[in-house]
Amino acid sequence: MVSFVIDASAALAWLFRDAQDSGRIDTLLESADAHAPPIWRLEVANIVLVRERRKLISPDHARVYLSEIDGIGVNLTDGAAAVSASTIAHLARPHQLTAYDAAYLDLAITLGFPLCTIDRNLTEAAKRSGIPLVLSDGQSGRHGG
Repeated sequence: MVSFVIDASAALAWLFRDAQDSGRIDTLLESADAHAPPIWRLEVANIVLVRERRKLISPDHARVYLSEIDGIGVNLTDGAAAVSASTIAHLARPHQLTAYDAAYLDLAITLGFPLCTIDRNLTEAAKRSGIPLVLSDGQSGRHGG
């Protein structure tokens, strides 16, 4: 079983099946031990709600998507919630990351797991930090949240 940290961009690509890596993410999620900081669920839910508000998806589709996210069994790591704001800022600054993306990078560093992302900035930050990537080729550079 592969253990890794998944960010919102990868989860949303899988959920909306709108990236070339969504099939690979699907395969990973079937036999993986995926982890994320607690912010993950909020980020993913927010994007679904934004798409609903913009009338890109119906409320019925939003309910299905949210149910699918709840069903994939990502382990929300409590320790990630205790990371200090200073630690997050220390990781975010040199890589030009949002605080949210720095939380994913911090968790990957802390757990020693590869990172599953399709976010270009987070991919580059992981590479510079020596964190292996689950999706190391075909990066789309899109961001989920």
